[in-house]
Amino acid sequence: MSDTLPAKMEAEPTVFQKVFDRVLEERSYQRKRWTSEHDKKHSPLEWSGIMSVWNGKVAKATHLYRNPDDPASLKEFKKRVTQLAAICIAALESVEEG
Repeated sequence: MSDTLPAKMEAEPTVFQKVFDRVLEERSYQRKRWTSEHDKKHSPLEWSGIMSVWNGKVAKATHLYRNPDDPASLKEFKKRVTQLAAICIAALESVEEG
């Protein structure tokens, strides 16, 4: 067993890796669009606001995801959660590099 991942994650590496890869791909897109120099300009308070806005987008997608049989609703929800996760990583990178 790895020291870095809980046993449940190790039992499902395919799902974990797929999700994590999607988040890293989104973060890569964000870096190209806004650059780390841009990200460093945000304070933790500003990052909190940015994350709140994107959490609202997740909430809206959740509201739209009423029918689990609707692939478009699920796709939008997953897209917004992935974007929020990548933004959270950007915030952490920003304060670490700060």
